[in-house]
Amino acid sequence: MKERLNTALELLFSMSGTDGANRGGVFLTHPETQNLELFCVRCDFSEDDLGDASWIEHERQTCEHAGRVGKTIVSSKDFEENPDTAHPASSSFRRRYIVPIMQAESCMGVAFWHSGSIPLYEDIRVGSPERAILEDADLLVAPHYEKIAGFFDSVMNTPSRGLRAVDFADIAQHPSTANVRHYSYRFDIAFLGLSRNEGPLIEEVAALASDTDKLIIVTLGADGSLALSRGGRHECSAARVGSVVDTTGAGDTFAAGFLSEYCESRDIAASLEKGAKKAAQTNQQIGAF
Repeated sequence: MKERLNTALELLFSMSGTDGANRGGVFLTHPETQNLELFCVRCDFSEDDLGDASWIEHERQTCEHAGRVGKTIVSSKDFEENPDTAHPASSSFRRRYIVPIMQAESCMGVAFWHSGSIPLYEDIRVGSPERAILEDADLLVAPHYEKIAGFFDSVMNTPSRGLRAVDFADIAQHPSTANVRHYSYRFDIAFLGLSRNEGPLIEEVAALASDTDKLIIVTLGADGSLALSRGGRHECSAARVGSVVDTTGAGDTFAAGFLSEYCESRDIAASLEKGAKKAAQTNQQIGAF
């Protein structure tokens, strides 16, 4: 297990654009005491660091907090547990990442690593290793957010041999089809999350789908979904659930269900139904997975 965890940390350090400081490790939950114990440390923590019991204890306490809440903690360069810490627009900064390893609602352990000087969102681009993976992909799915427009462009400008899908995830904050139209020549399928009361915008999307000959899927929450294309529109009701526990990730799950069917059959109606069923399953549990 130690070798596998070391390999996972090495992959994190080598991610393009993150300039990892090669410092990280894993605490695992002891099966009897349920305390976190340092299991492995990767790369260039100094001997002084590792010999400093107070440093290890501080790291363990922070990891325990992440494990209790079951959420990732991203710390600023000053190691303040505040993911909203502001940074100058053109600067780079250092961060520490604390990621709980969850099984159901139980914390099995916590991984942590320190980044080196990393660029801000607008400075990150796809590198050569990632480009090679994208070019060979049977399916490319990319989310569009305004704050990562530069990175998104670098993904969309990379050719790939398979189906290409885009989730315009921030259209609710920016209710316009301008970005959809702008990128329409780079994708095959688009996903948009709207509501029934946005009728004019939905009709605008329908016209865009016809003009560009693209397939655009509009999810409508409890009101189901629409598939809009030059060939017309398909409607699908939301799958019934006994009770909605948590809607986190339902849109992503819908897209995954839709694409898993569409990649095999190209059957739009069947793909909408599968997406609806998968989203309904997500709605009945806490969290996306």
